Amino acid sequence: MLFRSVSEGDYDGLLEYQRKIREEQLVKRHKKETDAWDQYLAQVPKLPADWDHWVDKEGIEQNYIFYDYSRKKNQKGYCSWCEKEVPIEKLRHNKEGVCPACGRKIQFKARGRAGRFWTDQWYVYLLQDCKDGMVARRFSAWRYYRKGEYETPECTCRERWNGSWKMSARTDCGTGGLRPRIRGDISDIFPAAEITGTIG
Repeated sequence: MLFRSVSEGDYDGLLEYQRKIREEQLVKRHKKETDAWDQYLAQVPKLPADWDHWVDKEGIEQNYIFYDYSRKKNQKGYCSWCEKEVPIEKLRHNKEGVCPACGRKIQFKARGRAGRFWTDQWYVYLLQDCKDGMVARRFSAWRYYRKGEYETPECTCRERWNGSWKMSARTDCGTGGLRPRIRGDISDIFPAAEITGTIG
């Protein structure tokens, strides 16, 4: 091994050289770790074109009929699910009922008392075919209603998790008759032990 004395200028250059080598090593290590994730994510398909509409109408179960308070017997309200003015009777703010037009379970909301509010957060899942089998994607979704703008709520849907699994028992990668869009919990369909490649 060769040793030699170095001047202060040479020492700074040596430190800079070692720093660059260390940075390159860290970049390579990071790339090795992230390449597997990038490869996995590259096979995750795009969301279906009607995904946002499905989340709004089927994934988020809370729906409302908004009405203006009046003592009149024949009143009308706006149903957030079917987006129609519908006849209503025997109503009370926050009372539950059924829309006479679409038959959906709703909650009555007096426009003057509703203020701004959010629905509960609902978990929805999307099952999609991918190169290595299937991918299950978990989203949380909710609506935000601004005061006086109840006909145009803000619907939010955020992906929280996804995981893939190989369909070892089958040769095809189709959903095999499963509903590709699910509200609630999928753990009873696919045990967590079978799912790999999870991302938080």
